[in-house]
Order: sequence, then C-alpha cells, then structure tokens
Amino acid sequence: MGRFHVLGLVLALAVGGARSANAQPVDDATRAAARNLATEGVQAYQANNFSVASEKLGRAYRALHAPSLGLWSARALVKVGRLVEAGERYREVTRLEISGGDEAVQKQAKVDAQLELDALTPRIPSVVVQVEGADPSDVSVAIDGVSLNSALIGAPRPIDPGSHQVIGTSGAEKVQVTVLVAESEHKSALLQFSEQARAAAAPVTARSAAAADTAAAPVAVNSPSAPAASAAPPASHSAHSLRTVGVITIGAGIAALAVGSVFGLSAKGSNDKSNADGHCDATGCDGTGLADRNDALRAARMSTGLFIAGGALVAGGVTLYLVGGPHSESTSLAIMPFASVNAASLRISGGF
Repeated sequence: MGRFHVLGLVLALAVGGARSANAQPVDDATRAAARNLATEGVQAYQANNFSVASEKLGRAYRALHAPSLGLWSARALVKVGRLVEAGERYREVTRLEISGGDEAVQKQAKVDAQLELDALTPRIPSVVVQVEGADPSDVSVAIDGVSLNSALIGAPRPIDPGSHQVIGTSGAEKVQVTVLVAESEHKSALLQFSEQARAAAAPVTARSAAAADTAAAPVAVNSPSAPAASAAPPASHSAHSLRTVGVITIGAGIAALAVGSVFGLSAKGSNDKSNADGHCDATGCDGTGLADRNDALRAARMSTGLFIAGGALVAGGVTLYLVGGPHSESTSLAIMPFASVNAASLRISGGF
C-alpha cells in the first residue's frame, strides 16, 4: 500500500459534506480530527501494526461515516481476526450514501467493499448451539459472555475464528463447553443437562400439594366402636392390578381346561364307537372303524393341547395373584374348584 493510497483517503475525507455517526453535518474540527486518525490508522496498517490500525480507523469511522474510511476500517478488522464485525462493516459501507467529497473515490470504496465482502463471507465460521435434557426456551445461553437469543438455539451463529466459551444455564444447573473453530469451519456446541434439578423439584411439589390437602381435610377421630381394619392403609394400585390380571388369567385357563375336557370326552366316544359292531378287531379296522379311530386321535390331540395351555394359564394366574399381595380366604376357596377341574380333566385325557 503506497503513499498514493494514503493521500487519496485523506483527500476523500478532507473535502465535502460527509456526516457523523448520528447523521449530523460534520464541522471542520471534527473532520480534521477524523482525518488525522485515519492517516495514522492507514500508516499503522501499512506497517503491519493491525491492532493499532483497527483501533484508530474504527474511531475515525465512528466520527465520520465516509465509505472510504469504512472500507479501511473493515480491512483492519479482518487483519485482527474480527471477521464477523468486518463483514457487518463492509455491508454498512455498501449502503452508505455519498453526500460529498470526492465522489469517484467514495463510489470506488463502495464497489471495493462489496467485492471484499463477497470474498470474506465464506471465510466466516459459525457455531450451532444445541441443547439436550432441557427445553431450549428455558435455557439461558452466553457465548464469550454475550447472551444468545433463545430463538437462535439450533441455528448457525457467525463467530470469529478461535476458542470460545459457551455457557448454558437451566434452573440451578450450569453447563459449559469450549469450542475451537478455524476460518470457514462450522461446528456445534452441545449443552447436555441432566434434569436433576427439575426431577428433584417435582416430588417436592407433589409433597407440598399432599400436605395442603391434608391440612384442609377434617381430622377424623377413631371411635371405640370403629373396626380396627378401617385404620389399615389400602393396597397399592399396582398390587391390585396384578391380582386382577391374575384372576383373569386363571379364568382363561379354566375355560381352556373345560374345552379340553369336551374334546377328551369326544375322543373317548369316537374310540368306543370304533370298537363297537365289529368295525375293529385284533387284525385291524374296516373303513368305518378307521374313520372313527382318526376322529378319536384328532380330538385327543386337541384335548391334550388345551389341557397343557389351560394348566399353564392357571399356574401363571395363581402366581400373579399371589405376587399381587395377600388374598382373602374367599378368593382362595374360589380357586380350589379350578384346581379340581384341572386334575379331573388330566385324568380323562390320560387314556390317550
């Protein structure tokens, strides 16, 4: 960058009606001060002292919004790695109006700003903040101390190259991750919450509600005539459900045993019929006897299968009922005929 460019910048700022950041006309003293800062900034840029250049050019641009000055400020921001801010500075330059000065210089600055913005945009990295274990709308996120709008959680956020601290807070729980990004990289930062705070808060709320209901309810005083059983706590819902399923299963098993008994009787009848009227003897069976024997065999197989299934259902149902908790004497007595029918049915099928 030669002396010609510096003189061109100074000339562009020294002439005409550029405006300050608040869109007010700039007085001569302000213009002179901005010109001096700009000259020092460009000289520092040429000397590769980009930190000083960025600071001086940024101050000059805030005092005097001229396209040529904004262009140099953006260039210095790129050199110090502040790519996101540089991109926004370039965009602002492309939208500035030219209200005076050397119009050719200012127009060229706007053209150069757009070209350099197009080249810079692919270099700007981004990070996507993701949340697990919590509702994103309930999480406060900060990147390097700057709050992130919850609506932007899960969306790419432009960021400067380098190491960044991402902190998320949900209730009493705080999660922190470090993400390192280089130019053109697009990474994610995952904030994983354990939900322990919310899980611990839920029982407290339930207990508080129960305590409130207890306080509001009238206190009952046991009278001497009240039965002792009334003070016993009711059985749990899960135990009641197990006993109910057990009774239903026992009923299904009994039904299977009953149908098996019918098939067993049918098998015995067909077998007896094949032996009657000389259809079968020691040497074999005629056509009628053979058909009866086949019917008896099929019925016997059905009976055996039903007895096995029914017995398993009854045994499983009894187990479920017993696991469900203590049962009354009347229920125990009601189960006894089921076992008796099962034993009797097995005896009937024993001949086949």
